Amino acid sequence: MLTSAIQYAIQEQVPVTNITLKSKQWWTKELTLLQKKANKLGRQSYKWKIDCEHRVHAEHKEAAKQYTRMLKSTKEQHWRSWLERAKDPDIYTVQRLISTLASDGGKVRIPALKYKEGDIDKTATSNIEKGVALAKGFFPQKPQMQDPQEGAVYPKECSKAGKVTEEQI
Repeated sequence: MLTSAIQYAIQEQVPVTNITLKSKQWWTKELTLLQKKANKLGRQSYKWKIDCEHRVHAEHKEAAKQYTRMLKSTKEQHWRSWLERAKDPDIYTVQRLISTLASDGGKVRIPALKYKEGDIDKTATSNIEKGVALAKGFFPQKPQMQDPQEGAVYPKECSKAGKVTEEQI
């Protein structure tokens, strides 16, 4: 009975967080509160946009600065603690993250392509070979037009269709 009472209390009182691939592991409740405060003051500042001397403008500016500072320090602290906890397999990940350029996030690599040319199986490994193989696959050559055979008899051309009546429908 004690276990079921504890389970019931947990279900009723403990908030459930959904962890997804896009979840920010470094996000904290303090950041949420600071963000809400800055957003609320931002809305109030917008309402008083005519009066440049109103106190809410300075409060919003300070709250936004405080939120930005806390955001940067939280990210930095999370990164440092992750680096300190890094074990053997993670060290290679750290090296890759540090050594690559900042704009390398969208790096794309096409694996070796296997394709047929006639009855021969081929593999494209270089970028040029892959480009040629993809171009042939997406844009095949047009079939050659066949010349009409001599002496072929074609039916008489249709005349224009007349007005369609209700009876025909």
